[in-house]
Amino acid sequence: MISILLEVILPVYLIAATGFILAKFRSIDIKSISASVFYLFSPALIFRSLSQSTVSDDIALKVILATWGLFFLGFIYARIWSKIRNENHDEKTRASFSLSVTTINAGNMGLPIGYLGFGETGLEVAIIFLVANTTLYSTVNVLVASRASFVSKIAFLEPLKYPMVYASILGVVFNFANIEAPDTIMKSINFLGDAAIPVMLIVLGLQIYKGIEIESIKDAFSAISFRLILAPIIMFLITQMMNLPEIYSNVLIVSAGLPTAVFTIILATEFDAKPQLASMIVVGSTTLSFFTLTFILWIVKNNILF
Repeated sequence: MISILLEVILPVYLIAATGFILAKFRSIDIKSISASVFYLFSPALIFRSLSQSTVSDDIALKVILATWGLFFLGFIYARIWSKIRNENHDEKTRASFSLSVTTINAGNMGLPIGYLGFGETGLEVAIIFLVANTTLYSTVNVLVASRASFVSKIAFLEPLKYPMVYASILGVVFNFANIEAPDTIMKSINFLGDAAIPVMLIVLGLQIYKGIEIESIKDAFSAISFRLILAPIIMFLITQMMNLPEIYSNVLIVSAGLPTAVFTIILATEFDAKPQLASMIVVGSTTLSFFTLTFILWIVKNNILF
């Protein structure tokens, strides 16, 4: 597990630290950088991932259904928690909490951990897990985030304005139809997609510099508990119901325990949905996930409990 610390966790914090240091010495407009990720880098990454994904149809369908099942159960959990915290949750807080619970770091942490833990098969399943989540992030979560700033009728149409939706559709079409984009265009998409993850982490560092809302500690604890502890248990139950082979089930269980994605901050910042609360959850879950993911990997590899 030392390799996970050195190759996954440490690089994440080093890049985020550059954003923190930059904010300390320069006045940075976070929303402008966030918009670049939202409108350019993320759509390119999404299209590339979807258009190049390869896995058997049967397994892919089961992985997608399991992923979506976990997402919507997380969404229900977030709604129930907001009801319990009714007086403390306005629309912006509800949106930020829901995003933090449902948006998993399936990219820059999920793919390396899938590969390091389970080899090529783990990497393939992790890619499908990422693709399935990305589809919901670019639709359902954009809708959730946009409701923090717009009335419901306007918010319902909001996802249609953003390129991530169309990048997802095009990626699936290109994949199924075996269409290859011209090399010149694909090189440009690759450059933009490669920029997505590091810039997201820089935004994390910039946001951390602004501070953390200590009064939201209960919300942060609840979201982190779901992400790192409850979600893997729920995924275990889902995979058992779907009778997935052990290797695929194990990859999904570990993937379900990934921390909240940096993309949560991008969405929360873009729609002014309490980005500091989202940052607190991202930082807390990413820090603690080193210990929880190590424990979950040990459990599934030794067939203990799961």
